Amino acid sequence: MKRNNHSICFVLPHWFTKGIGGAELQCYLLSEEYIKRGWKVEVLVRKHPIDFPQYINPKIKYHYYHHSKIKIISFLNIFFKLLKTQSKWYYNRTDSRLMRGANKWYNYFAGTKTVYALANDMEVRRRSYIAENKESNTNLIKILIHKLDDSLVDLLVANSGKKAEIVVSQTYFQQKGLLKYQKIPSTVIRNSFLNGHEGETPKEDIIIWVGNFKTIKHPEIFMELADRFQQSHYKFIMIGDTFKRENEFIHVKNPNFKILGKLNQQATIEWIAKAKCIVSTSKAEGFSNVFIQAWTNKTALVSLSVDPDHLISQDGYGIYCEESNEKLFHVIQSIINTGVDSTMVDRSFKFSQNEFDLTKNINKLTELIEAKQ
Repeated sequence: MKRNNHSICFVLPHWFTKGIGGAELQCYLLSEEYIKRGWKVEVLVRKHPIDFPQYINPKIKYHYYHHSKIKIISFLNIFFKLLKTQSKWYYNRTDSRLMRGANKWYNYFAGTKTVYALANDMEVRRRSYIAENKESNTNLIKILIHKLDDSLVDLLVANSGKKAEIVVSQTYFQQKGLLKYQKIPSTVIRNSFLNGHEGETPKEDIIIWVGNFKTIKHPEIFMELADRFQQSHYKFIMIGDTFKRENEFIHVKNPNFKILGKLNQQATIEWIAKAKCIVSTSKAEGFSNVFIQAWTNKTALVSLSVDPDHLISQDGYGIYCEESNEKLFHVIQSIINTGVDSTMVDRSFKFSQNEFDLTKNINKLTELIEAKQ
């Protein structure tokens, strides 16, 4: 099959119509920009209900695979769906080794090429399903099936990052770690962001948290924080997919605390724009879109544990709490009592305008692709 050199397929578990996390947003922005540039664009994602239909582009060909708890079945489902695609380039931005592995084998047989973009810092080290599987079953047969499944898939997905023609890191930390632990060279291309919000929004007395309620994001820390400020008039707002965990957090007594759940991108940006401060309690990220959204909207950033390329602790584009919940409490107390540092916010805004420009970043990616054609 003769394939168009200017064709690309985005391969990841979820599309922007379902989840508005970092990988989904970045792939969505790239896909829309490549459509504008006349490229043929495809998307391969898991079959799931569409929560945000406004992000479906009729110019994009979507392919859906069925997910299975048995990894080898999902692997085969992905591989056979890839056979129906027609792109020359395949863009993997996900920590799903399963998808990268299936894509690796497809590229081998089809003669296509891959861009592997790291999704988070954990990807710098070599990982395996068999080592990470914490078996909860007591049934010996099920345990053996799962171990066999993990071992087989580990074998199939091995070295999928090394086989990619182009490897992209989000930060210099990722670039150094990937080279150190897996001997894979990469190019740093920052995340991109389009604000979509005109003008500067007047700030309100709001402390906001944005993310999904996965364990690694530690939403409970923000809830505990809100409870410590029950006497404050500040609103404590949480936005993101709760995974139906709301009942776990009904103990929060602060009357100004509210979980808004999953919102579309524009509504999320509007909340960030009017908040005085955004808090990150995540223990690990790649380069969080929340950070970029904070800087772009002149909202003070407070991070408990994540400090990409030391941009917060050393360069001062926010306040770093050094993994201390108590320091986080005192920082928020200071913001409530005396306000935010406007100089820090303005510097962060200027930094974001120069560093996360979509046009500049996609030009850099396209140059890498053209050099490998």
